[in-house]
Amino acid sequence: MIRTFLFDMGNVLVHFSHERMYRQIGALCGWEGDDIRRLLLDSGLQNEFESGLHSEGEFHRRFEQMVNRTVDLEELRMAVSDIFVLNEPMVPLLKALKSRGHRLVLLSNTSISHFEFV
Repeated sequence: MIRTFLFDMGNVLVHFSHERMYRQIGALCGWEGDDIRRLLLDSGLQNEFESGLHSEGEFHRRFEQMVNRTVDLEELRMAVSDIFVLNEPMVPLLKALKSRGHRLVLLSNTSISHFEFV
């Protein structure tokens, strides 16, 4: 009998848009979203952060160096994280499983910023 269900966060429990994230980060530092996307992906910084290789503070410090300007940490945290929309059809399923006594587990490769925001 199955007693535990594992769920991923991104595009399972919530949908997200990296493009929105790039636009929002770009707005903070006067860059275009496409330029931010290239900067974060080409440098490997985004993947390293999302893989847990850097703390949020380290990501912030390195990002400021890369864009050559000071960026408020709280504003950056919001720009990076305000990219999620609840996957509404999952809510009744989660409630039904929980009401039947099943254990629900979140197993995700998300960053600390995204986890705390969601």
